[in-house]
Amino acid sequence: MPFGSWLANHDAFEPALATATVREHERALANLHRIPAAVLSSRPVPGPHKLSNEAFLIADGRYQAIHHKHSFPQEPGFFEDAWFAPQRPGFDV
Repeated sequence: MPFGSWLANHDAFEPALATATVREHERALANLHRIPAAVLSSRPVPGPHKLSNEAFLIADGRYQAIHHKHSFPQEPGFFEDAWFAPQRPGFDV
């Protein structure tokens, strides 16, 4: 998640920070569509209780969700389980 600060260094979910990083990534996505190359990255997307970490591809001006991360560490600096939960089951490789 390249746009915004790393949320998972906080050990508890904070809705205001989650909303802010989603907005930062949405603003950046508008600019990524203008790049004349494929972009493969990840971003936070809102879920019912936590964010989801969504991998995506932008190619030929089209956004395509690839998968949601499913494994989340819960240790100092990486309290991902506090922040993230997948909304899409599984993924194809």
